[in-house]
Amino acid sequence: MRSKSQTMLQRIQFQLPPLSAVLRSPVAALIVSATFLLGGCGGGGGGGSAPVIPVETATFSVSGTVSGLVAGTSVSIVVNGGSPLQLGANGGFTLPQTFQMNAAYSVSIGAQPAGQICSILNGSATVNSNVTNLLVNCLTPPPPETKLTIGGSISGMTAGAQIGLLNNGVGLINVNANAAFSFASTSGAPYSISIANNPAGQLCGVTNSTGVATTSQSDISITCRTAQLSIVTGSGGGSGRSDGTGTNARFNRPQGNAIDSAGNVYVADWYNQIIRKITPAGIVTTLAGTYGVTGATDGTGVAAQFCHPLALAIDKSGFLYVTDSCNETIRKISPLGVVSTLAGKAGEVGSADGTGAQARFGMLSGISIDASGTLYVSDFGNSTIRKVSPDGVVTTFAGRAGVSGYADGTSSAAMFFGPNGIAIDGQGIVYVTDSYNQLVRRITPTGTVSTLAGTLRTRGNLDGQGSAAAFSLATPQTDDLGMPPLSGLAVNGAGTLFLTDYFNNTVRTVSPSGLVTTVVGGSLGYLDGPGTAARLRTPSGISADAAGNIYVSEDNNWTVRKISPSMLTSTLAGRPLIQGSTDGAKDSASFHSLSSVAADAAGNLYVADSNNNVVRKVSKAGVTTTFAGTAGMIGTTDGMGADARFYSPSGIAVDGAGTVYVSDSQANTIRKITPDGLVSTLAGDSFSLAAYADGVGKEAKFFVPMGLAIDAKGNVYVADEFNSAVRKITPSGLVTTIGDGRTATGANGVAVDAAGNVYFSSATHAHIKKIRTDGTVTVLAGSANMNQQESGSADGLGTAARFSFPASIAVDAKGNVYVADSGNCTIRMVTSIGAVSTLAGVPGRCEVHEGPLPALLPPLVGLTLTPDGQQMIISGNNAILRISGF
Repeated sequence: MRSKSQTMLQRIQFQLPPLSAVLRSPVAALIVSATFLLGGCGGGGGGGSAPVIPVETATFSVSGTVSGLVAGTSVSIVVNGGSPLQLGANGGFTLPQTFQMNAAYSVSIGAQPAGQICSILNGSATVNSNVTNLLVNCLTPPPPETKLTIGGSISGMTAGAQIGLLNNGVGLINVNANAAFSFASTSGAPYSISIANNPAGQLCGVTNSTGVATTSQSDISITCRTAQLSIVTGSGGGSGRSDGTGTNARFNRPQGNAIDSAGNVYVADWYNQIIRKITPAGIVTTLAGTYGVTGATDGTGVAAQFCHPLALAIDKSGFLYVTDSCNETIRKISPLGVVSTLAGKAGEVGSADGTGAQARFGMLSGISIDASGTLYVSDFGNSTIRKVSPDGVVTTFAGRAGVSGYADGTSSAAMFFGPNGIAIDGQGIVYVTDSYNQLVRRITPTGTVSTLAGTLRTRGNLDGQGSAAAFSLATPQTDDLGMPPLSGLAVNGAGTLFLTDYFNNTVRTVSPSGLVTTVVGGSLGYLDGPGTAARLRTPSGISADAAGNIYVSEDNNWTVRKISPSMLTSTLAGRPLIQGSTDGAKDSASFHSLSSVAADAAGNLYVADSNNNVVRKVSKAGVTTTFAGTAGMIGTTDGMGADARFYSPSGIAVDGAGTVYVSDSQANTIRKITPDGLVSTLAGDSFSLAAYADGVGKEAKFFVPMGLAIDAKGNVYVADEFNSAVRKITPSGLVTTIGDGRTATGANGVAVDAAGNVYFSSATHAHIKKIRTDGTVTVLAGSANMNQQESGSADGLGTAARFSFPASIAVDAKGNVYVADSGNCTIRMVTSIGAVSTLAGVPGRCEVHEGPLPALLPPLVGLTLTPDGQQMIISGNNAILRISGF
């Protein structure tokens, strides 16, 4: 049997840790030594032994964290090759086993969770303390690349129309009316569907347009609406070349006109280099000539070319004859538009009589035709009257080539000085406006010249008999390359002579005895109405029909007017550009250099009428009133309504409460107008010079502030053009500079979206920039070249797009930015990814043409969206225009 002491020693030895561990502590080592010494001593007679101190073994735990595990799944781990341990949730965990000092562990993945891949960090080590950094990370890998389609459907598109679509600004596809569409894509790829070009006469919007492709989908919806351009108020007229009906047609300095037996009026559209036709209903078309191209080419319709066609005559068969003034030729046009040269040689100046191309002319002016088809032509440059037979034989009828002056007499004994308009009556009497002599001359069929009316070489505006009357007839102008606009003549069926007195802005009659009477007009302007109550501007060509109606071309009103036998004037075609400060309804209101425009929730419009130095209000019914300031009065005074003064107001914006904000550009201030018309200065100091400074109220300084925008918190954003900065003004008037400081060169328009991102246009650099809420500035679209302007008119993505002097901008609820591309006379849309398309207008066609889009637009200044997003309001050519269909 073992002794009791032997059994206890064995127990102690079994419980002892390894010696090397114990000896790390000096005290522990001493105790162990003593224990062994005591255990080795034996005495006789069974003496007692010393007590033994027990020592416990040290163990440690291993713990960690699970992350990325999808709910409802689990991952198993294996420790030192043992049984798997299931981990079923993200968060902390502890291994069930413990480890002794210096013990090694190794953890690996046993089984992956469904659809995921997990990995272990810090999965193996030697233990000498508790371990807490074991990490199990689980990831969901992207699916393998899958070919997908992203598309949808189109509704509302006009039958037979076509729409162009883009994905991420590229990959144009054209889709026919209301058809399904799709783009190829891959899983995980972002998409952004935008419209490259709208169907004719419509605007289309996209819903569900952006996202990331995970499956094929067809939930993108494109809805199209009929879109129209219309004039809200103001003139909207001016020069142009549009065909169309009535006031929708445009001319560029129309001169001579002639009327056929069916009542169609033909017009020499002088600066457009074309011949136009106007039906009795006012429908204008182009009969012959190439718009904007000077030349001498014969041909049909647009294949023919003219060089400043000036006057017209028409024969019984409907053939037109044209004095092609700077070609020095007489052209003939068939009723089908076939153009040929009857007499003269293009580019050859002279005075030679002869047949066809043998004849020479020197600056041709007026032309008329008698019953036999013989033409009579005013050869302005040669101071003669020429006669052209139907087969092109040219002879000199009166005057002496190259000799200018004044003398009555027969044939070459007579002298003229700048003969201009010409007409022939039923008895073969020829009448001529002798421009430099300021006379109306009369020529018998035998060539005897006499003076009918006017005061020799004296300009005036006197009615009277013979030499008691005075005219102010057209003579060559320096901007017309020496070619005279017409002071035209016409004889009606009753034998009354009508004359356009160019610089007196009147139509006058001259009786056979020389009695001169003013029958239409009297003051410069534009106004339809009876007799001398009507207003004309530089009337030129004139003709009469069999019913006694008179047709007058207005050189600088760009219109053709009709005067009834009772002398009631109306507008047959064209629309003048009117400037003024008249309040009233649509047809009577006038403006002078409209700038920005804003809309409130009630449907009222507010306009910065820059050159009138006022702010105007246009009601929902289209009635214009002066909201603040007094037309023609410049100043910086705050006050109520008409007592306030502005100095070239430019930008304008209105908040949800109806408060209007105005950038008073020449006063370098930002003004505030309450709904009842009280004007105050929010920021800037009108009494200091233009400068740059942030600060509160008057401490802040601006230098020609332009566009304005307001966010939902009432902060006002300013395009401070000459300071090259975008400024922010809090409701309390604190002004700061946002973005990249003073690097916004040419800042013009400004807009802010619902998220607080600010956009501005640079006219100088022809681009649109975005200032994010963190202050980061990027080029959203247009030229990225900061050293020179890269202007143009190109749709495309981001910096591939081109603008020309972009002005006002607006942003809709979807983050689309709309740009008044002033230099191109178009409206452009820029999506949130920078894809640019043209919504309205035709690049380079700068005139107003109402009707379905694209229509035609003038050089635009102002642009805004109505608060409901249903309409766009724009301004240009002294008019406010509306685009519906958004």
